[in-house]
Amino acid sequence: MCGLVLFIQFHFSSLYAQKAHVKTEYFDKNSFLSSKDSALSKKVYYKYDDSWQIDSYERDSLSASFCLKREKIVPDTAEKVNWYKSTSFYKNGKKEEYRHSEDTITVYAEHYSEKGKKDGQAIWVKGKITSSKGWDAKGKLIPNFIYEKEAEFPTGPDGWKKHIFKTIHPDVPSENGAPAGKNYTVVVSFLVDKEGNVKSVKSENDPGYGTKEEAERVVKASVKWKPAIMMNKKVIYRQRQQITFQ
Repeated sequence: MCGLVLFIQFHFSSLYAQKAHVKTEYFDKNSFLSSKDSALSKKVYYKYDDSWQIDSYERDSLSASFCLKREKIVPDTAEKVNWYKSTSFYKNGKKEEYRHSEDTITVYAEHYSEKGKKDGQAIWVKGKITSSKGWDAKGKLIPNFIYEKEAEFPTGPDGWKKHIFKTIHPDVPSENGAPAGKNYTVVVSFLVDKEGNVKSVKSENDPGYGTKEEAERVVKASVKWKPAIMMNKKVIYRQRQQITFQ
């Protein structure tokens, strides 16, 4: 079924506009760049005359082939317009969610069950959800429904910043021989699981002088977070944090 989905996707896309394959990137389980053979996901980039199409795939655990997970179309930056549309898919090839925006200020989303029935919708304005609705299998409106919510430190973003400043040892670079007067920035990626535990902590870069290890230690020292929520269910959430040593 996975292979059939890919065939249909490419076949019909070619009927509407000419597109050129630009590049393909492969990623490991932690979303870091990897080789094709060890990759669990990939992104394929296509260029149209005035827009880009980015197709995201996930490797199927049974067939080992890549299945289309999301198709996103965005304008070419040279066009200076702000719109996008994104469609995600289940492994069976059916549409899971459709998001679109004409100005990136207001974003609309519709979610569908694997049987193709609409079971959720939401509207964002300037990054905040202003409307959220969900329906159960019988079509009944679910009270206090949460369409989507990011994972959050118990005391919020300000509390997370305080944790970093309180836990970090800012003199690590100088203690390891770093030249004075320079800043060293580390980007740390980590997961917040369904129970709020911080896992899979890994730096995306290493400026040296012990900064990578110290940044990872600070993140690992975190208490439990409030789990992310998608369609009223707790989900695993990936977070990225930039930490700068001055």
